[in-house]
Formats: sequence, C-alpha cells, structure tokens
Amino acid sequence: MHASRTSRWALRGLGALLAAGAVCVVSGPVALAQQAPTIAKSGFGQLADGTAIDRYTLTNAQHMSISVITYGATLQSVNVPDRSGRLTNVALGFDSVAGYTSDAYLKSAPFFGATIGRYGNRIALGRFTLDGQTFQLPINNPPNSLHGGDQGFDKKVWTA
Repeated sequence: MHASRTSRWALRGLGALLAAGAVCVVSGPVALAQQAPTIAKSGFGQLADGTAIDRYTLTNAQHMSISVITYGATLQSVNVPDRSGRLTNVALGFDSVAGYTSDAYLKSAPFFGATIGRYGNRIALGRFTLDGQTFQLPINNPPNSLHGGDQGFDKKVWTA
C-alpha cells in the first residue's frame, strides 16, 4: 500500500516532514558545535499485508529527538528533557505499528501523532457542496466525516 498520487503532493513523501522536523529539533537555544544532528532509520514492524514500516529518528546535540513512522507519516515519539534534565517521551503513541492498526485504535480514532488530510476536522454529515454539486464523503465519526475519512493521509504508507 502506497500513498495515492493525489495524496503525494501534500508532503512529497515523508522526506518533507523529516526536513521540517529537523529544523524544529535542532533549533533550540544553542546547538553544540561538537555534535551534529542525526537521522537514524530503523524497522517499526509491518502491516498485515507484509508492507514494512520504518521509523526515522531525528536527534539534536542536546539528545532531544522526534521519531516519525512511514505509516501515516505519524509522529511516534518526542523526547525532551524534563525539569530535572531527564529525557521523557511527551507524545501519545505506540511502540509498534500494531498499536496504530489494532481494531480498538481504529474504532476509537484518536489520531495520535497523525498527519491529517486531505482535510482536517469534521465535515458535517459528510457532505459539502462545491459549485452547485454536492459531494458525499465516508462517515467515519458519525454523523460526520473526520480528518480525511476512512482512508486519510494517516492510513497511507509514505516513502522516505
């Protein structure tokens, strides 16, 4: 499963999201010159159809990091220092792709760290009219369509 041609324009793959994240992670008060920011790739599991899901972790000189997975271009973790300087994950997410694809998660639709699209928020009754033509969208948050419907960007596998 790969992102549809229509959805690719939004981020131009996960690479654009990673580049934006790199700017956020490394732009702290002062970056230490002796340690360059890093990007590390690791496996994160696979979907039921066997599609491999990867995790990209961006780390700055202060050891703060974010991890983004290719399933849904999802922000999986954000590790920042607490008031005592200990790194703590402050993102809601799972340790494997199984958490993001479980029936319980899909039914409750919390969208943890998800890239939202093609539209964000709810479209009332899953209907809108454009230039006099009415369009019906999938209802995934009765009675509304939420965050791109049943197959929003959060359900696509992105290439990085």
